[in-house]
Amino acid sequence: MRSRHVHLSHNGAQQSHGDRPGGGAGERRPRRRDPARERHVLALAVAPRPEALVPMRRDARVFLQGFGVPENVVSDVIMSLQEACKNAIRFAHSKRDIDVILAVDADAIQLVVHDHGVGFAPTIRTEAPRTPPDPLTQHGRGLFLMGALMDDVQIVRDHGAVVIMRRSLRR
Repeated sequence: MRSRHVHLSHNGAQQSHGDRPGGGAGERRPRRRDPARERHVLALAVAPRPEALVPMRRDARVFLQGFGVPENVVSDVIMSLQEACKNAIRFAHSKRDIDVILAVDADAIQLVVHDHGVGFAPTIRTEAPRTPPDPLTQHGRGLFLMGALMDDVQIVRDHGAVVIMRRSLRR
């Protein structure tokens, strides 16, 4: 699994881990960084196999805990991420890695899971269902769980299924 951790400020400036701002002669020094306005991003490439979800969950948990995200929120986010990736593995029918992006700032956590496959399309969904699934069925709980645990869940088609989730840290 490949991962990359970058910092994004609200003005869109990107700084990879290890890069240093400022510097050379004639260069204008950047404005002082405001930690409350920073957006931290973890990008993962997850193999479309169930066993690849274990290190993904660990990396996401460590990333979120590193920013002091409360444990109950970390658990909800990890469960939602797991469900989105399980759906990608089950329905995408793609050998390409699943792209996972976690972004955290002072206000919220955003997750993006992009599968690059055919996705699930018996019915086109744009958000998670609001009613619980039949408890006697073996499958079909993932989208409902994501919708219950996250504040917003959107599903779009863009060369595969893209699940975009958001969880406020200000609840």
